[in-house]
Amino acid sequence: MRKVVFITGASSGIGEAIATHLSSRGYIVYGTSRYESDDSKLNFSFLQLDVRNEASIQQAISTVIEKEGRIDVLINNAGLGMIGALEDTSIEESKEIFETNVFGMLAVCNKVIPYMRKNKSGIIINISSIAGQIGLPYRGVYNASKYAIEGFSEALSMELRPFKIKVIILEPGDYRTNMNTNRRIAKKSLDPSSPYFVSFNRTREQVFEEVDTAWPPEKIARKVEKIINYKNPRLRFISAPLKQKLSIILHKVLPARLFEYIISTFYKV
Repeated sequence: MRKVVFITGASSGIGEAIATHLSSRGYIVYGTSRYESDDSKLNFSFLQLDVRNEASIQQAISTVIEKEGRIDVLINNAGLGMIGALEDTSIEESKEIFETNVFGMLAVCNKVIPYMRKNKSGIIINISSIAGQIGLPYRGVYNASKYAIEGFSEALSMELRPFKIKVIILEPGDYRTNMNTNRRIAKKSLDPSSPYFVSFNRTREQVFEEVDTAWPPEKIARKVEKIINYKNPRLRFISAPLKQKLSIILHKVLPARLFEYIISTFYKV
């Protein structure tokens, strides 16, 4: 039986690459986004969905259930990037990130889980980031949102185990997407009067370059297909270049202050 896959944040980047690849491999794919998309250019079904709006979430999910009767795989990919000094970041700017990255993901899970629980099967892949394991300078709010995803995904995995629903955390490194275009920037960090202005802009240039020269998103799309077909997938998967994978290992084994020094030096803070 062809698996029915529901993906948030599928209008571009990683989400679109996953949806396009899985559809080409024979899966029944419903990609969603709060933005409109030209259906004629897609090889998968597209629905509008704003993860910050409960009614929007319910409408999209109900459409899939009415047509297919089930959702076998939920891929929570919708998210926003954020960069800026923590002192410069307003609470309002932080809330926007958490509303999408954390509460939006949790809201979609809560609407899909009842259908999976009824069928006693399902796979939920929550797209986190290697930034969900390592604090990085000028990405504190984004870090915090991804750390939150890691925590609630671990809890969710244990809670859903009795219902034979598998929860997976996928941690991408940098991928060549439109992240730089859509990334939020703390307004005060762009002000020359900010005490972080010089250091922040130096780091920002490096961060943007890392995305521009990163792997194509099709690479992680193939990884997702493998995960879906594993009989007993582990809780965490990393999809990142070797140096980024190595940073996670060093974070675990090195003294905290030494690791902090290495990261600060790398980003010229």
